[in-house]
Formats: sequence, C-alpha cells, structure tokens
Amino acid sequence: MSVSKNVAVVTGAANGIGEAVARLFSRKGYAVAILDIADRGKQVSDEIKAGGGDCVFWKCDVASEKEVASSVEKIMHMHGRIDVLNNNAGIVLVRPLDEIHWEEYQRVVDVNLGGIFLFCKHVIPVMKKQKSGSIVNMGSVSGHVGQIDHSLYGATKGAVIALTRALAWELAPWNIRVNSVSPGSVDTPMLRSDIRIEGSGSWSRERPGASEHGRCAISSVKASLPAPWSGRDRCNG
Repeated sequence: MSVSKNVAVVTGAANGIGEAVARLFSRKGYAVAILDIADRGKQVSDEIKAGGGDCVFWKCDVASEKEVASSVEKIMHMHGRIDVLNNNAGIVLVRPLDEIHWEEYQRVVDVNLGGIFLFCKHVIPVMKKQKSGSIVNMGSVSGHVGQIDHSLYGATKGAVIALTRALAWELAPWNIRVNSVSPGSVDTPMLRSDIRIEGSGSWSRERPGASEHGRCAISSVKASLPAPWSGRDRCNG
C-alpha cells in the first residue's frame, strides 16, 4: 500500500472528458484510478503509465453497488486513501419523453444519478475518516436549460446539481468539498453519437474540440483543489 501521493478516482475515464481529467490529474502528480465499463480504459491507463504516471484501471459498472464497493475496496488496498472523486460516468438518451421505455429510463437514471450516489456512498466514509477530500460531479448545461428530446438526460443532470449542493452542506463539517462542472458541447464520443442520432448529417469543425475538452478537464481539476468554496456548479455552456 502506497500513501505517498494524493489519489484521484475518475469514473467514465475511458474516453472523453473523463479521459482528459485522468490525464491531467496524472500530470499534476496524482495517483489515478480509472473506472469504466469500456475496455479502452486499460489503454488510457497504460499510456499514462508509459508517460511516467501512476495509474490503474478497473472495469466497473457505476450502476452496480457490488462493483462500486469492490472498486473502492481495491483502491483503498492499493493506496490507503482517496483525495478526489470525479464522478464523470454518464449516458445520454435522445428521444421524446413519450417514446422512452421504462427500462431505458431506469438505466439512464441508474448510471447518471445512481452511479454518483453509489460512489459517494462508498467514498464518503473514507473521506470522513481522513477529514478531507473533494468530490466533483459532472453536471451538464442540460441541467440548466431545456433541450428538445433531452428531457430525461436533463432531469438527471439537474438532479446531480441539486445533489451536489445538498452534499456540500452535509459534508462541510468533515472538510469535504463537493462541487459540480456543467460543460456545454464538448467533442467527445458521446456528443458525436448524440449528433448522429439527431440527424445532423455532419460534424462541424466550428464545434468545440480539443480546447473545450481540455477546459472542462481543467475545470474538474480546479474544482478539486483547495479553495474556499463548496456546493457550486461551474457552468461552461
């Protein structure tokens, strides 16, 4: 067990914003634990380690309490602490509300909100014992404004923002800060899939790309660093 570095746990880090966050934490000197259902997480972890970083990947479905609890247990066995939890894992469903099946509703809610609930549930006792920590939840501009065919996705992100504010008050006595980041359009695999579904037909080069991708990663890292605030949402829309 190593306790020489601060430890960052990043869910949904096999690609997109989560991957950028994991790489940036590594460059900042953190030991990083990448969690994702996609096997590409191992490639990201291997690349970080090849660059001199301290990183490990475990496959984890954030909607499974058994897998979440097991992942947190393995991280604690390896590092003995968790300083940052970045809840980034999420899925989007683009469809009119009256065409969404109940099973689809449950999966979106279980991942986008349930995954954050489960990781917070199992990481908070660790941070309480440390009397320190930072939790950064991934919201979305969709949690602030309405979007056609995004009613369910937006509802989960609005719930994430509300949960963040409540947890900030709840955990303040233990010196644990809780914030969220609400990015707008970011060039990620999830957004590209979203656009294909909406039938745009092409990917415009005018859309935010690597620079916006990096800005959201930086926002997540900044929200985790020592600062005199908690319970805030950084909206990049």
